[in-house]
Amino acid sequence: MILYIVPSNWMFDAPDIIQINSALAGPEGKEKDCRSYAWSRFAKSISGLIELTVMKQSIEEYLYSVGWSDEDNAFIARIAEFPSLAAHGHTQEKALSEVKAVLKFVLADLKTNKEAIPEPFGRRSYSGRLVLRMPKDLHRQLAVEADQQGVSLNYLLNRKLEVTA
Repeated sequence: MILYIVPSNWMFDAPDIIQINSALAGPEGKEKDCRSYAWSRFAKSISGLIELTVMKQSIEEYLYSVGWSDEDNAFIARIAEFPSLAAHGHTQEKALSEVKAVLKFVLADLKTNKEAIPEPFGRRSYSGRLVLRMPKDLHRQLAVEADQQGVSLNYLLNRKLEVTA
């Protein structure tokens, strides 16, 4: 998290995130250039200072899925990084909008309580290595298949996984 501290007499109408595109007047007529920073709402006031935080995660960076539920007779939207969160709507757009509203609340609550905020899958780095346990007979069967095709076992498994993805 990036933290900025400015004098408390600098006032903003701060929704969740706003874009500040102009220079703001500081104390004693000094100018502070705040162009191109996305600011989140005020965090807290300490000794005449206001702390502003730049959100590390935007709600748009999370992985959403929306699908129809016959049981609920509605579309259900979910967030992969937050498996316990879901919201419904009469349309896909409404369900997505509702779950994003829930996520905003949850992120604010996690931040307020200084709890860990899951990093969006798109920001996570992956090594490309995976250790996989399987039965010995399946390992043997796949090794024989790879040998018959003249490819490595790794290449064969990658091809099989790409077909199902």
